[in-house]
Amino acid sequence: METKNTESGNKLSDFSAQITEAVENVAQSIVAIDARPRVATSGIVWREGGVIVSTNHTIHRDDNITVALEDGRTTAATLVGRDAGCDLAVLKIDDEAIAKSLKSAEIAETSKIKVGNLVLAVGCTSAEGGAVAASFGVVNRIGGAWRTWRGDEIERFIALDLAIRLGFSGGALINADGKVLGVNTSAYGRGLALTIPSETVNRVVDVLLTKGTIPRPYLGIGTQAVPISENLRQRLNLEQSSGLMMLTVEADGAAEKAGVLIGDVLLAIDDKTTLDPEDVQAALWGKEAGDAVKAKLLRGGELKEVEITLGERPAQESGTRERGRSGWRRRGCR
Repeated sequence: METKNTESGNKLSDFSAQITEAVENVAQSIVAIDARPRVATSGIVWREGGVIVSTNHTIHRDDNITVALEDGRTTAATLVGRDAGCDLAVLKIDDEAIAKSLKSAEIAETSKIKVGNLVLAVGCTSAEGGAVAASFGVVNRIGGAWRTWRGDEIERFIALDLAIRLGFSGGALINADGKVLGVNTSAYGRGLALTIPSETVNRVVDVLLTKGTIPRPYLGIGTQAVPISENLRQRLNLEQSSGLMMLTVEADGAAEKAGVLIGDVLLAIDDKTTLDPEDVQAALWGKEAGDAVKAKLLRGGELKEVEITLGERPAQESGTRERGRSGWRRRGCR
């Protein structure tokens, strides 16, 4: 009996040591960012040269940002750019010597994670830096690509059964080997702890380091779903039962330049049916400002098609008009 208890104790000790080692592996790459009142937020040294990733919703200032490092040093950082759609912000350490001295996290792909995998959320919430904090749990749900309420696509849905404490947004989700699977956020989950996968983070970081912003196509419309009468559907041989009525058409916007009017009902973009505002963003996914799309409209009881040359969304545009307010939406959740 004593032997069994000893073996069990050894296994628990080994497991505890492995978890501790995983946290220690990433600790040097976890920072605290002072960019909002009262409480710091976590960040990750994502790439060499002092490139730091955090969550957009916790970076309240565009300047006067300081970063506290694991060894207790504090240093100034510049906001490279932010992507409100994916809730990511990229910063860079100003001091070149300090930037070169920082160890970037080891990044892992998320394609092989499974429900039930043991994971840790690691963050640093003290504006003085120093010791990291960790939260232990499991992967709760996994799904395919999903859209945030702003209409932007994130490559994989990862929900966690662990606590994202105050200041943990922007910190790392790590596996048992201490490799970073993504950036934790509390912005989208309505109580759920979610992780922005490393694949999405790398994609956004690449663009922000090059351009400083995420260029996204823009129609300049505000819509609301409306039903289409049965008589009108039969007369025009329409299969869909609803469309999107134009409530606003922005002056000098892409849609107005193409001749779109308030009261028009949008039926499709490039033959992709638009039944709700999220369908508009799905139809525009992968397109860029300057691309042309064909919009199928219902105007005065007759069908009309117009070609719209997409504009570029203003950097601070909230996106609620074209994208709707329906929260996160995932596909293929299992």
